[in-house]
Amino acid sequence: MRTRDQAHKRAKTSRLSSYWNEYKFLRNKVTAMNRKARKNYFRNKLEENRGKPKPFWDTLSQVLPSKINIDKIIVDGKKLIDNHDFANSLKEYFTTIASLLLASQQSHGSPVDLQYDRFSSITNYSFKFYTVSENNFFKVLRTMDISKVTGADSFPAMVIRTAAPYVRNVVANLFNASFQFCHFPSIWKTARLTPLFQGGSQTERDNYRPIPVSQKCMNRLRISRAFCSRQWLHYDHQFAYARYSSIIVALIIAVDSWRLTINKGEKVACTFVDLRKYFDFIEHAILISKLSKRGVNDNELDCSKSYLEGRN
Repeated sequence: MRTRDQAHKRAKTSRLSSYWNEYKFLRNKVTAMNRKARKNYFRNKLEENRGKPKPFWDTLSQVLPSKINIDKIIVDGKKLIDNHDFANSLKEYFTTIASLLLASQQSHGSPVDLQYDRFSSITNYSFKFYTVSENNFFKVLRTMDISKVTGADSFPAMVIRTAAPYVRNVVANLFNASFQFCHFPSIWKTARLTPLFQGGSQTERDNYRPIPVSQKCMNRLRISRAFCSRQWLHYDHQFAYARYSSIIVALIIAVDSWRLTINKGEKVACTFVDLRKYFDFIEHAILISKLSKRGVNDNELDCSKSYLEGRN
């Protein structure tokens, strides 16, 4: 690098083409060496942290492209360049696109039969919430991840962890009362959306996916409470929202099954489906019907209805 800098200085002073050619050669050589060194560094770092998820993803985030800054969006031929217009335009798009697409699909065929349900009714089991103690709430509050961004409540995780000994009884009473009276407060349904670019033109709203950052505290307590109940509601091959499971477990099982099939001399065929706005298309009436048939009744079913009320 020192030799490159010296060659650059000579080229600027003499202005001779031979010195400029020498500088360009050294510049390209240094660039290639830097790229190779960077590649080897991250390769070794990833290999070193292969069994450590957090350091592995921290290293990988340094390699992946950084966040894309949106400088303009085109809506109906009109260019939006103001941040406030960005937010309003994306908010309107994210909250209406599902209903528009659903209406478009229904115009090409008959609506979904609400009576259709491939799951048979289960009468031997029931799904019940139970009152969560202050100690359980305290454990959840004290283990909040301070590295995560704040939700719509604007309370940093560090503040929640610090105040945990003093607010655990209040939070416990609020949360338990919500399920006791079957009312899910509308403020708990509020989320801060971050548009995630998925590829294509950066000026098209359809190329962004909303990533919600809701109240972390309420989400963790709600999940902790729900999944402390019976596990028979889960499908055998469900890996999301299940204890001791993750996408890594799903990939391991999938790869193992593929290897076993190949070892038997058979062929493996995989189908990958990307369902656009899938969760936004879920009919609430169908979902409530299925929950009822799977043993969710009484207060638990009313809580589910309250949770879905007012959502698109």
